Amino acid sequence: MDPQIWAIVLLFVSLCLLFAEVLIPSGGLIFFLSLLFLGGALWSAWDAWWASNPVLWWLFLAGVIVLLPASVGAAIYVWPHTPIGRMMEPPTEDEVTPYVEEQRRLEQLVGQYGETVTPLTPAGIARVSGQRVHCFSEGMIVGSGEKIKVLAVRGNRLLVRQVTPEDSPGSPTPELAAGDDRKDSDIPPLDFDLPAS
Repeated sequence: MDPQIWAIVLLFVSLCLLFAEVLIPSGGLIFFLSLLFLGGALWSAWDAWWASNPVLWWLFLAGVIVLLPASVGAAIYVWPHTPIGRMMEPPTEDEVTPYVEEQRRLEQLVGQYGETVTPLTPAGIARVSGQRVHCFSEGMIVGSGEKIKVLAVRGNRLLVRQVTPEDSPGSPTPELAAGDDRKDSDIPPLDFDLPAS
């Protein structure tokens, strides 16, 4: 066969193998084969054109320099549409955090009041807005049947605080109820001194 045809065929095979190397995990075996075919293509082109028409040899070499990155770029463009590429897509928030829906449901309960079903020592069960939920207190033991307020969501549990009847919804805050109009000078000092900065 004519070396000119060999040069074109071997270059085509080399580009196809380089394209496949990006799509098929082979540990570099396909890339190595691609380099062998590329070497054969360059040798055939040199044999066919170097002595008779060096301009064609340089044009072939320029074509190789352009086609190699184009082949890799085309493979990278096609990669996300392949079965393996679709499996490599980044996970969604729901896949990474399996209880996202539960967490959103619990976030709607923040700020609401409820009642403990079991003692919180510091974790237990409470009923908030007619729903039984896992919750935990701020470290204090809360008996069953006590009124609580939901402060925050931590993971898939609620952080709660025991409330007194004065803290229940609709009652004024203790500062307003006491008519606290003290000045800073009337507030007793702390029982320790802070170093002056």
